[in-house]
Amino acid sequence: MNNVFLATLILLLNVVCVKAQSEGFTKGDVFVSGTFRVASATEGDLENSIFEISPRVGFFISENIALGGRMAYLQNKSENAVGTTADVASYGAGAFGRYYFTPAQKFSVFGQLGLDYFRSKNSLSDFDTNSFNIGLSAGLNYFVSKHFSLEAVLAFLDYGTSSSSAEGTETRNVVNIGIDFSAITIGLNYKF
Repeated sequence: MNNVFLATLILLLNVVCVKAQSEGFTKGDVFVSGTFRVASATEGDLENSIFEISPRVGFFISENIALGGRMAYLQNKSENAVGTTADVASYGAGAFGRYYFTPAQKFSVFGQLGLDYFRSKNSLSDFDTNSFNIGLSAGLNYFVSKHFSLEAVLAFLDYGTSSSSAEGTETRNVVNIGIDFSAITIGLNYKF
């Protein structure tokens, strides 16, 4: 499956580079995207519900460089026959910088450096968690019309640290290096 994906990606790169059009991003462009998710799952008498909203905005400060930020809110609640077992609200903010190779083309490749902060609070307990994350990723952007583009992002270097106010817990540090094809994000951007 990965070989088919890689072969398709290489073929797409060759076709698009040969037939490059002058669509894409230029200095002064603004793009918006983000995540909106409502999910519910039931397993036996356990019900889990998730609500997430995370808008993202980027601005091209030069022909190849975009800077941006995002806000995030996530509510995760679990209930069983006895009552609520977890009710965690997370909110955060992040900033990112991107360098686009061939930004004025219909198809472009970019590298991204991002920094995120999240705070989580469990309403059933008296503790909260603070998390910081820094990550390096690569992505592809393809314009399907003048204002809409499809985007795929693949993270390959990530460092995160989190600490909890719960008594007896220690700071947790996590480093991820490598390519995880199950962690590819696909999105849609709108360019102003």
